Amino acid sequence: MASLLQKINDWIAAIPLATLITATILATSYFVSLVYSLSGDLNSAGCLRPDLLFSNVAQGLYRILTSPMLHANFLHLLLNMLAFLPLGVRAEKANGSLKFACILLILVVLSQVTTVLLSYIVDSVVTTGYLSACIIGFSGVIFGMITSMECMDHRPRPMFGNVLSVPASLYPWVLLVIIQIVLPSASMIGHIGGIAAGYLHGFGLLNIIIPSSSTIVKLEGKPWMSRVTSNGHFVHCPVSLPLRIGDAASPTSPGGGSVFDRLRSLMGSAPASAPSLPDDPRFPGTGRTLDASGLGGVRRTYEPVPSTEEDLPAESSPTKHGQI
Repeated sequence: MASLLQKINDWIAAIPLATLITATILATSYFVSLVYSLSGDLNSAGCLRPDLLFSNVAQGLYRILTSPMLHANFLHLLLNMLAFLPLGVRAEKANGSLKFACILLILVVLSQVTTVLLSYIVDSVVTTGYLSACIIGFSGVIFGMITSMECMDHRPRPMFGNVLSVPASLYPWVLLVIIQIVLPSASMIGHIGGIAAGYLHGFGLLNIIIPSSSTIVKLEGKPWMSRVTSNGHFVHCPVSLPLRIGDAASPTSPGGGSVFDRLRSLMGSAPASAPSLPDDPRFPGTGRTLDASGLGGVRRTYEPVPSTEEDLPAESSPTKHGQI
């Protein structure tokens, strides 16, 4: 029993700050809704209602933030938590806690806004009832995170235990169809809204409203931020590392470049070549380009360094490379 508790404690200790706070908010919101259900329906009071945003903005605007935090039942919450935690850990370690929190908040708001707009467009063409639907759950945001990552990492995605390999450009849509078949009550329009938000972020169209890494680093250095940055779960922004989710795109980075470069890469054209690095006599051989954990970074790998000291120039010192 003690070893199990220690494993749980170690697992929680490894979760970065923003991801941990988000998961705590989701879990707390669910249990609050259970208590509130004794005298009312919190889900109905906080769900996303597209028609309210058009007819009564004051009554509908707050729902953009409350609807992703609410869940219909424990299974709904559990599935979203299992999907969000690994994605959140991966993205937060790549961007740092503050920058990831900014990206996550933008995806939360944008996924709900796009869902409202899509509901209005679809319902104006075909009467579907989407406008009056009561949408809750964090899965739209999760779809936004998945889509954004796939825009920057074009490797095929294994599914069903490596039985099926799906192109990165199709992965969010295949996942959408599978979830809709398995869970027919899931909000397809909400998931599509999340995918749309993910494309906007993945193509770099939101970079103008996302603080740059240098700005985040300056913010982390403020004295009044010391309580946050000294927290054991806090991840500092890795400003010196290559392109990451939410950074300004580099024309030579895979997943970077202009919007049209990203569209071409999604349509199957050859990815942009990695920037050439100067030859170093200490590292003989030709380097090769590797993807940085699916986050759009570029790094070089060389042949092993000679093990004897006489093979190295006397005046040189080992070069430190940032870990990707």
